[in-house]
Amino acid sequence: MTKTLKHVQALTVLTALRLAGGSPGGARPKAILALSDDGKNASHAFGPLPQGYDHWIVKFRALHEPVETGRIEFAYAEMARDAGVTMAESRVLDMQMPSREIEHFFATKRPLAVPRR
Repeated sequence: MTKTLKHVQALTVLTALRLAGGSPGGARPKAILALSDDGKNASHAFGPLPQGYDHWIVKFRALHEPVETGRIEFAYAEMARDAGVTMAESRVLDMQMPSREIEHFFATKRPLAVPRR
């Protein structure tokens, strides 16, 4: 059975992607999503985006890493900004997983995304 991803809570999307392991590429799994401006809702990133959504790359931790990995990466991004490095907008998405544990996902706005029309 195939489900079409529409506009759903970001927690639902991130939980499903985290449990599925995300993409196989890179040291950590990642996914490109369309996130609402408040980070509470997500949609697929293909095709025109709804008003109030932008493309974001969300990074998941590797299984052996602590749940704080996303917060650590965000701190590195902030330090780079403070040092004068031009960085894409970033944020931490704090999500309660089915285990009740809080996961911290690092998200960065996709800099090469096609602008909204």
